[in-house]
Amino acid sequence: RIVKIAKRLRVLLFLVLLLPAAIVSAPASSERHRQSGIMGKRAAKGVAGESKRRAGDNEGSAKSAKSAKPAKLGSPLSPLVLDAVFVKKQKAEFERTAKKPYSHCIFQEFCNTDRLRAVHDELVNNLSANLKESDLFKVYQTCDLANLGCNGVLMELAAKMPELIALRDSLYSDDFKAMIKEVTGCGELSDAVDCATNLHTTGCHLLCHDDVIGTRK
Repeated sequence: RIVKIAKRLRVLLFLVLLLPAAIVSAPASSERHRQSGIMGKRAAKGVAGESKRRAGDNEGSAKSAKSAKPAKLGSPLSPLVLDAVFVKKQKAEFERTAKKPYSHCIFQEFCNTDRLRAVHDELVNNLSANLKESDLFKVYQTCDLANLGCNGVLMELAAKMPELIALRDSLYSDDFKAMIKEVTGCGELSDAVDCATNLHTTGCHLLCHDDVIGTRK
């Protein structure tokens, strides 16, 4: 019996000695877990913040690409086209050919060849054409190019086609319209732009017509 009591006292003594160590180690372990949790949350926030920042950067880049203005290039037209002496010569040619079978004149030097080839390359590489057919024509035609790059219209596409836009803007400029009026005597011209690219393949055609349309001049 004495031996049993001694063993029980020894077990109790061991538990008493072990209890403070357990109490001390438990808070330390809890503190480590808490610190680990804080660090984990901070890491998670850091990853989430970085992902959000990258997403914002990508979205900003996309918006910039869509809103980017196309490069502004000079006119591809030959300076000769608007030269006063040349215009006078073209006017005389137009009047001389009256009704043979119709008044006309020929511009031998109209556009810079390299610039015009660049326009062709932009059209081939960036546009697609859809079949359009009526009693007057059968052609493949691109989208309307009148407002390309203007007022936020197709800005991303326009940024790839600066040479085309330079040609279009030159043909519809006040100086060019003034030259056309002087040579032909046609009177005031509309500011409306009617502009697209046509592609003719086998079987395509455009019948003779006079282009008399009430809204076009």
